[in-house]
Formats: sequence, C-alpha cells, structure tokens
Amino acid sequence: MKHCFSKMIILGIIAAWQLSAGTLVQDLTPGGTLTPGYFGEELVTPVGGPWNSLTFNFFSADSLASGIPSTPAAAGTLYLLNSEYLGLASALSTSTPGYLASTSTVSGGVWDFASSVTVSPGVTYWLYGGSQMSALTVTNSSAVNPPTPYFDLPAPNQVGFFSVGGADVNFNFSGTVVTTSGTPEPTTLLLMAPALLLVLRRRLTR
Repeated sequence: MKHCFSKMIILGIIAAWQLSAGTLVQDLTPGGTLTPGYFGEELVTPVGGPWNSLTFNFFSADSLASGIPSTPAAAGTLYLLNSEYLGLASALSTSTPGYLASTSTVSGGVWDFASSVTVSPGVTYWLYGGSQMSALTVTNSSAVNPPTPYFDLPAPNQVGFFSVGGADVNFNFSGTVVTTSGTPEPTTLLLMAPALLLVLRRRLTR
C-alpha cells in the first residue's frame, strides 16, 4: 500500500509536468511538397489550457529526405487571428479583422510569440505568414480537417489566401499551460516531490 501511494504521487507529478508544456496541435504526416509561396494554417486547440509561451512552425521540404518531416521552417512575420482571412498575404497587419497577435521572432526555424499571448481550449485559430517561404512538406490525406492549410501565390502573382483542399501542410503548434494564482508550477512540484514522499511515508508508518 505504501509503494502504491508513492507511485501515485510520482505519477501525478510527472503528469502535471507533461501537461504543462508541449505540442497542442500538429501534423507530421509525410506526403509531398507544396511550391514556394505564402502559407497559413487553421487549427482547433484541444481540451485543457489555456496556454501561453506559444510557438509555431511549418516543416521544410528538405525534411522529406529523412521520411518524417523534421526540419522546422519559419520566416518573416506570423499573424494569429480568430477569424479566417482570405486577403493578400502582403496586406496582413495589426488592423486585419480578427487580429490577436503577431511575431517576427524566429529561432531555429520556429516562431516565438510573446509570453503574454494566450490561446484558449476548443477554439479555432488561424495563423498566416506575411512573408514568402520556400517549399514545405505536405500530406495528401484529406482526413485531416481541421487542421486546414491556406496558400497564397508567390509574389508578384498574389491573389489572396485560399483553403487548400485534400491536403495539409506539416506544422507544429506548441505552448505552456497557464497556471492559476496559487497553483504551484510543475517545476516547483518536482522539487517538492522528495518532501511530499517523506511526509506520506511518515504518515503511513504511524
């Protein structure tokens, strides 16, 4: 019984850590490539959250050399909206209807939003890149819907973003669970684990 309680505490702490940060939505299905241009993505956040410290990236067509998409790709400014946008990529701005946030911070092929930017669970969001990108990996499966990719032709032949049916661009959208006031951070729980186990052991031996 003692060991059972100890394991339950450990598993609970590990679960809290795993749920705190990581992938919210992604598509890593190998398929083909989509020609250079401007890219966007529609996605629905899962249950849980809300999340902040958000990151987003597509995957370069170079990823196909290894089978599964693995090389992150990001360039220019990324816009986070709460409504669909079908205008020109070059016209994206803070005045775009549905605008929530944007970022031009790119590290290792990944966009990083300001830590204060937050998304809620079970909500549809759209992310659009305002700069032309090289070819990306894409799956030919129409089963992934949503997520739904968007595409705008390379400059100077832009016509506006349109939904790409029967396919999805590979991407990753990650974040960190926002903890409420008074709730210990997962890292704090991990540091507290030895003390919690000691208290439990003493109570069980009484």
